[in-house]
Amino acid sequence: MAKRALTRVTPIIGWGTLAFVCLWVVVGSFIDSGQYFVGDAISVLGFTTVGALVLSRQPRNWAGILFLTPAFVAVSYVAEAYIKAADQHQLPGVVWAWWLGGWIWAVGVIPPLTVLPFVLPDGRLPPRFWRPVARVVILVITTLIALSPFIPSRPDSPPNPIGIPSLTWSDESNGAVLVVFGSCALLGLASLVHRLVLSKGHTRSQLLWIALGAWLLVLYVYLEGRFGEPLEVIAALGSKLALPIACGIAILRYDLVVLNPLLRQLLLYAVLVTILTASFLVLRMLLGSGALVATCSAVGLALVAPHLHGWLSSRVSRLIYGKRGSPAEIAAELRQRLATAAGPDGVLSAVADSVARALPVDAVAVVLMSADRELRRVTRGDAERPVDQTYPLQFQGVRLGRIEIILSGLDLDKAERSLLTDLTSTAAPAVAAAHRAEELRRAREQLVVTREQERRRIARDLHDGLGPVLSGVGFTLDALRRSAVGSDNSEALATEARTQLREASQLVRRVVRQLRPTLLDQLGLACALRELAALHTNPTLVVEVHGEELGELTAATEVAAYAIAAEALTNTARHAAARRCDIRLSRHADTLTVTVEDDGSGIEPTLARTGLGLASMVERAEELGGQCQISAREGGGSVVRADLPAGVDQGSEEGPTQPAEVEP
Repeated sequence: MAKRALTRVTPIIGWGTLAFVCLWVVVGSFIDSGQYFVGDAISVLGFTTVGALVLSRQPRNWAGILFLTPAFVAVSYVAEAYIKAADQHQLPGVVWAWWLGGWIWAVGVIPPLTVLPFVLPDGRLPPRFWRPVARVVILVITTLIALSPFIPSRPDSPPNPIGIPSLTWSDESNGAVLVVFGSCALLGLASLVHRLVLSKGHTRSQLLWIALGAWLLVLYVYLEGRFGEPLEVIAALGSKLALPIACGIAILRYDLVVLNPLLRQLLLYAVLVTILTASFLVLRMLLGSGALVATCSAVGLALVAPHLHGWLSSRVSRLIYGKRGSPAEIAAELRQRLATAAGPDGVLSAVADSVARALPVDAVAVVLMSADRELRRVTRGDAERPVDQTYPLQFQGVRLGRIEIILSGLDLDKAERSLLTDLTSTAAPAVAAAHRAEELRRAREQLVVTREQERRRIARDLHDGLGPVLSGVGFTLDALRRSAVGSDNSEALATEARTQLREASQLVRRVVRQLRPTLLDQLGLACALRELAALHTNPTLVVEVHGEELGELTAATEVAAYAIAAEALTNTARHAAARRCDIRLSRHADTLTVTVEDDGSGIEPTLARTGLGLASMVERAEELGGQCQISAREGGGSVVRADLPAGVDQGSEEGPTQPAEVEP
C-alpha cells in the first residue's frame, strides 16, 4: 500500500513543485530582474523540471525528489520579497519571514550538492563500501539542516519566532560547517567517479552524461566573469542548465547507445578545450602576458590541436564504451577473427569472445546443433549457473544452433539486443560454414564407426557361421574317403575335395583376421594388447600394459586403439633401441586415451611428420574425431598419445529444460 501511495503521490508533488517554481519565475521577473535572480531562477527551473519528469516516469526514484529541493531557494526569495513588501505596507509575520528566509535556502542547495551524487542515476544508494559512506553523509547533512533554523543568518537577525534559543555561532563554526559540507560534496563526487570507472554498458553512458554536465558547471565557475557580453549570458545560461539536462538525459533516455556518438563528440571537445585552455594559461603564466607571447601561444596550440584531437579520440571512445570498445569496433574485430579462424572451434571461439566482450554477461556459450543433437560447444565464463536466455543462430532460414547467456544483472536492454543481432548476422555465414564442416566430420566419423561395426559382424558371421559348416563338410569328406578305400578314383576325388576345403577354410580365417584382429573379439582391448606386448618382450626390451576397466567400446575405437598401439610398439622395437616400453589405457567420460612411452633414442621431428606408419596413426585417430600426438619424452625417448571417442554417437540426450529462446 505504501508503494502504491508513493507511486500516486510523487508525480503530483513533482508537477505541483514545478508549477510553483514557474509562478515564482513569472512573478519574480517583474519584481527582481537582477543577475542573481536570473541565474538562480534558471538553475531552479532546470532542476525542478527534471525532477517532475523523473517522478512522472519513475515515481520511486529518490533522485527525482532531490531534484525538487532547489525549489526551496524560490521559497527564500519569496520570503525576502515579503520582507520588502512588509516594510512598505506594514504587513504581519515579518519575523517569520526573516527566520524562514535565513535558513530555508540551505534545504535547496545542500542536498543536491552532497546527497544527489550518491543516488544518481537510479535513485538507490551505491553498493559496496559507498553505501555506509552515503548513510553517514545523509545523517550529517540532515543534522546540519535540522540545526540551520537555530543558527543566526546575520548578526542583526531577530530571534527565531518558535521560542527555541538560537545557537552560539562564530566564524570558526562557519569554517567547520564549510569543511564538513565540502567533504560531503567531495565524497559524493568520489563515489560517482568510482562507479564510473567500474561501470560498463548502459550505466557507464548514464554516468558519463552526468559527469559531462558537472564538468560544464565547474568550468563556468572557474571562468565566470571572463566572457564579454553577450557570451557571458549564454555561458551562464548553458552552465546552469547543463547539469540538470545531462542528468535528465541519463535517467530518462533508455536507448542511450543511440546518443553515444553525440556524447563522444561532446566529451572529446570538452576535454580538448580544457587541455588547450589550461595550456594557454600556463604558458601565459610562465612566459608573460604580452601580446606577442599570447599570439605565439595561440598559434602553437592551434598547430598542436589536430594531433591532440586524434590522440584523444581513441581514449574518449574507450572512456565511453570501456574495454569492450564501440559496437563498430567489436563487429570489425569479429569479422577479422572470422576471416582467420581455423575450423569450427575457431569460429565458435570468435563469436563467444565477441559476445562476452560486447555484453554485460557472466558467461556465454555458443552451440552448434543438428536437429536436437549438439555438435559442438564453446563456453566463455562461469557456465555453472542456469542459462538465463538463449538466442538462435541461423543463416538463410536454416537453424544452426544457439547462443546461451548467463546475465550478470538486469536483462539486456534494447541497444544490447540490437548489438547482439548485429554480431550474429556478421557471424552467420562463417557459422554456417562451420556447421557444414562439423556435419561432414560427424558423417565421416559415423561412416568409420559403421564400417568397423559391419566388419565385426561379417567376421563373426564368417567365424561362427561359415567356419563350422566348412568343418562339417570336411568331416564328411574324411568319412567318404575312408569308405572309398580300394576305389582309386573315388579316393583321389575325396582327397582333392578335402584339400580344396582346407584351402577354403584357411582363406576364411585369413579374411576374418584382415577384417578385424581376432584377439579383440576373443580377449578384449587390454588383454589383446598384453598378448601383443608378450610377443615383443625379449631380454633387451620389456613391454608392460597398464590398463583399467574401460567399459564398452565401439568396434572402430577398439580397432583404432589396437592399431595405434601396435604401430607405436613396432616402431619402438625396430628403431628406438629402447629398454622399456609402457602402454597405458585410461578412460575419462567419453574419451579413451592410449599412451605408448619408451626410453629409447627418441624420434626425429621430420620423421614424425613424414613417416608412413606415424602418419597412419594420426589418420586413424582423426577419422574418428580424435587426435594423436607424437612427441619427445623428457629425459630421452618418445611418447605417442591418442585420444579417441569411447562411445557410440547416438545424439545428445535430452538435457534440462532450456529457457525460451529470445529473438534479438
